[in-house]
Amino acid sequence: MKRFVNWLHGKLLGRLDTLSGRMEQGPTQRTGDTRVGFLRDAIDAGDMAAAADLQAVLAHSCGRDPEFAYLCARLAFDQQRLAECIQHVERALVLDAANPDALALLAAARFGLGDLDGALTAAERAEHFAPGNPQMLSLAGVILCHRGELERAQKLLDAAFALNPQDAMTVRNLAILHFRAERWQDALQNFRKLSELQPGSAYALVYSAKCLLRLGCEPEAWQAFDQALSVQDTEFSPLHDYLAALFNYGRLDAAREQALAALAAQPEDTLVQLQLANIALITEGSRPNHWHRYEARLDLPNLAPGFAREKLWRGPPERPRHLVVRAEQGLGDSFLFCRYLPDLRRACDALTFAVPPTLYELMRHSAIQFEWDATLCQLDDAGSITAIPAAREILLMSAVATLNTEVGPNRAPYLAPDPQRKAQWADRLGPRTRGRLRVGLVWAGNPNRAEDAERSIAPQHFSSFGTLDHVEFFSLQKDCLPKYTAQAMPFAMRDLAPAIADFADTAAAMCEMDLILSIDTAAAHLAGALGLPCWVLLSKIPDWRWQMGSIDQPWYGGHRSFRVARQFAWTELLADVAEELRALVGHQMSEPAQ
Repeated sequence: MKRFVNWLHGKLLGRLDTLSGRMEQGPTQRTGDTRVGFLRDAIDAGDMAAAADLQAVLAHSCGRDPEFAYLCARLAFDQQRLAECIQHVERALVLDAANPDALALLAAARFGLGDLDGALTAAERAEHFAPGNPQMLSLAGVILCHRGELERAQKLLDAAFALNPQDAMTVRNLAILHFRAERWQDALQNFRKLSELQPGSAYALVYSAKCLLRLGCEPEAWQAFDQALSVQDTEFSPLHDYLAALFNYGRLDAAREQALAALAAQPEDTLVQLQLANIALITEGSRPNHWHRYEARLDLPNLAPGFAREKLWRGPPERPRHLVVRAEQGLGDSFLFCRYLPDLRRACDALTFAVPPTLYELMRHSAIQFEWDATLCQLDDAGSITAIPAAREILLMSAVATLNTEVGPNRAPYLAPDPQRKAQWADRLGPRTRGRLRVGLVWAGNPNRAEDAERSIAPQHFSSFGTLDHVEFFSLQKDCLPKYTAQAMPFAMRDLAPAIADFADTAAAMCEMDLILSIDTAAAHLAGALGLPCWVLLSKIPDWRWQMGSIDQPWYGGHRSFRVARQFAWTELLADVAEELRALVGHQMSEPAQ
């Protein structure tokens, strides 16, 4: 019998559903070279230093030994050198194409690098050569889960569970599948089973708590979080999830207290520093010291790929000859903070604004119409630009802290669509009808945002809109999870999304609306930057972009907030919004014709 390892550590790439554990496999051929056996024993014992020494000694003489190549791949994988692991394992497969151990390792490494297609192909080949292995079924299932193929994933994970219901990896992956599908009770059951199989797992306790929150069992959820904080788990820290939950459920005092205690122990924890900044911005408003604290985000890895810290401009009195301003974080943040481009331009001799491709045309025409006197360039797929010699750099959201400028409501537009596109959208939508309100609707956000489930709204919550007369709804919805568009809205709505190529189109279409109705996403910020009225549908604790203490909408003068009384209580909130829309229609119909 030969054992092979499929380690995919919980820390790897920040994935919450990575694989870990040791897999048992049927007989495979062993090499006749006892020195390779020593290498295998060193890796099995976790003696990586000895394994690395043996690998170096054997590299020349055992280069054509398939097991040696496989063990080199194992060593690289255990040390999270995934690209190197793939090189070794592919060499092993050239020498022995039917080795399920090597194929499983290849699947895990490709999965860790985000190559879901390659990972699935390798997992399916491993299953072909060694059918019925529960760990391989589980690995294939979690890959399918990440591809969004939840039904196929469920079948494989159920099969793996039937073969070995005590396998912690399979139980974990089943729990994650149910969690992603928002089947909270099933997810909770599996996370609790995982806690039984791994009593010291803070991960299982944290996700049990998250399920309990979604099921409305807050007291029990906070107990689970407290229990997670008390266990000694070297693989998973519950702190950041706990702080996020306290924040999202309105327990801001408790979140502040916990964050301050955490910083006393770990002063360099960037995520905790940012959580404190968020709490301060919401509860105390836009004060310079809070914005300087928010600069802690510059220490986050991969915040802005290609950003050169050594070229960071820290503001006046230095006057750069050339300043590069990089868009960062969400697209809505680019709409929000580009109002400061004229101020940044006055602080330097020349300015370049680097933006994602989907914003380029809108920003280019806005630069022309509002005379920014700035050069526009596009960030590439990796978020980088061609370096500009001797230029200083700044991230767009650092403008407030760097310039020490004031934050206040803005009613005047500072973005504008291409006049030609605006005319084309006016022709497409046709003339307006007096007494009918045109409402552009966005109800779901970018699925890559961690808190997307807290802000996006399923169609069934809009049932009250079906009773509205004299309101024309137009869908501006783009790029969201399929579950938010798979079900039809319970009212008539014209879908404009197929004709929207980028945000220049979105802006032009918005200009033909009387009102924008949006969740907390880029569309709400775009409406504000265009100077258009917008009603924003907010979760229980909106972020600082929408509310600071008692100040409602500190950024956009034409916006109005509607916030749920309880997390996820969207049906009740939208019933109130429907009444407000009915009142707005009545007010417009009572006005004399122009």
